[in-house]
Amino acid sequence: MARIVILPKKMKDELVDLAMDENETSGYIFYKQPKNDNEDEYCKLEQYVITGEGTPGRVESLEEGRLMVEEFLKRNPNYDYIEFHTHSVGTLRDYGEDYGWEFSDIDRQNINEAVAEKSNYIQMLVTPKTTLISGKNGIKLAIVDNLPSYEKQRDAINKALDELAEDLGVKLERE
Repeated sequence: MARIVILPKKMKDELVDLAMDENETSGYIFYKQPKNDNEDEYCKLEQYVITGEGTPGRVESLEEGRLMVEEFLKRNPNYDYIEFHTHSVGTLRDYGEDYGWEFSDIDRQNINEAVAEKSNYIQMLVTPKTTLISGKNGIKLAIVDNLPSYEKQRDAINKALDELAEDLGVKLERE
């Protein structure tokens, strides 16, 4: 059984735009949990939320952002998430072009620790040069131009996130 992460091209382009900034960005991307346990799992990514901004080479999610994601998942138990972060233009300039093509050693260590805690954990890295994913169980990335119902699902998540941010008194940033 393979896990196939389906990334809409429109979302990919937005995430690459984040990587074109000087500083790194991190966040979460939501998807509905696959229902079928016997065949390939398709994780159709629907919307992201930014929870951290850092410097070239370093980014951490803010506590209020993580709390908002946790609350979203409590209120929407049919959803799960993928964590993402960027290696920005500034990161590539300051730390070398290799960071445009691969997870850093610290990224890999954090991924290994997260997979040990959550077996279906997935991490996405977006750089100006490529988009990568890491997890376990034969994970693959598919970028699609036109995903039916993508805009409708994205709008529904945006509405839920806006209401949640208001309830929690949190400033929400998606782009």
